[in-house]
Amino acid sequence: MFNKNIHVLNELIKFAEEEEAALIAASGTAEDPKLKSVFQSYAHECAHGAIELQAIASSLGGTGTGTGTGTLPERGEAADDLGAQELSGQDCDRKALIAVERTQERAARAYRSALASDLDPAVSAIIEIQAAMVNRNHEDVVSLRQAIEACD
Repeated sequence: MFNKNIHVLNELIKFAEEEEAALIAASGTAEDPKLKSVFQSYAHECAHGAIELQAIASSLGGTGTGTGTGTLPERGEAADDLGAQELSGQDCDRKALIAVERTQERAARAYRSALASDLDPAVSAIIEIQAAMVNRNHEDVVSLRQAIEACD
């Protein structure tokens, strides 16, 4: 079971690292200072989550690095979603929110997949906590996007 735990943890570590990068990219794209702050806060949470997962993987004898095999849902697409389009104002904010929303949907699928695995109960407990954070942040982003779209 420990090899399975390490494998799943490594997958989630890699995902968290790539999600953090996508959130940083979204923060750079967004124009609204409050939205930038939200993305930066979420990026910090991803970094903290990756560190937490690394510590657990290391304690189980793994390397604690994001060396997953890509068996979880697609990762690293949000930065590509932002692209190099010339946008301004709410267009930038909306595009950043949509990219983050997609990343969070992939994260939610990854965490559901991880939780469906036969893992050590202590590992599952940490993953459940992180999954709840991903779901909470996703709901916030959906609400923010809907608010911007309602202003159009």
